[in-house]
Amino acid sequence: MQLEEFRERWAREEYLLLERSPKDHQRIRALLKDPAKEDDPGSLAGRLLVEGLSRVPTPATRREAALAIWSRLKPEAEAKHAVQVEELIDRLAEDPWAIVYLKKLFKVLAALQGWKSFLGSSYLEE
Repeated sequence: MQLEEFRERWAREEYLLLERSPKDHQRIRALLKDPAKEDDPGSLAGRLLVEGLSRVPTPATRREAALAIWSRLKPEAEAKHAVQVEELIDRLAEDPWAIVYLKKLFKVLAALQGWKSFLGSSYLEE
């Protein structure tokens, strides 16, 4: 896989990978920051992405991804939405439905704030 081709896929899969495998997410970010360190950075990044996406998210990794997304949305969010998001994040460990509601709320907030690249994210499709 060519690096530019990978970057297009990365735009769709970044947050889903963060939810499933923060370690692979970090490795890919480092690779994209300095691709010259690898002979074939696109192929390596593609393998890391596939491996990471095959993992099952845990409450801890869901929380990590949610907090990363929330850090982007929070500055422009209304107070009522902030309360909802933070309550849902706190419930991720014990309530399996919290992630469903949280992703729907993230989608609404991203649309309100014009974060178009996130609206195309596979994170929101699960």
